[in-house]
Amino acid sequence: MKHRWCSWGLAACLALVLMVAMAPISAFAADAAVKINGVQLQDGVPVACGEGTAVLDQQQKTLTLTNATITQEAATPALDIRGGELCVVLVGENKIITGNQRAIYASNIDLVISGSELDSLVVQTDADAIQVDKGNLTIDGCKVQINSTTWGGITC
Repeated sequence: MKHRWCSWGLAACLALVLMVAMAPISAFAADAAVKINGVQLQDGVPVACGEGTAVLDQQQKTLTLTNATITQEAATPALDIRGGELCVVLVGENKIITGNQRAIYASNIDLVISGSELDSLVVQTDADAIQVDKGNLTIDGCKVQINSTTWGGITC
């Protein structure tokens, strides 16, 4: 009798391990880590960016830039996004201005930049303007203007 219960327990454990192994990876996706000038953004806490704001919403998986001007202040990308899922939502006229650091760097993420035809992002840099490693970039519905004097505009 003990042997039969042991076999059932082992079979149940193996079935559970198999279910976890076969589950979609996206179900376990972590929240994106988002930094502006090297400072980690907190969920729901508005950050002043010039006359505008940046607000991270982890539940909606969005970073909303509203008339934001982000000027590089650290030896890191102005906007640094790592892992998870994220859509950068543009509201109004937004700018990212950097020197020799990338304006937007995203890694291990499919990044979406969206807005309406009235919303825009202007990037002025001496480096790569937008770089996405190990992911895809989608720009949807908004205007993106890139001025890069030294390196590439968009690298994906």
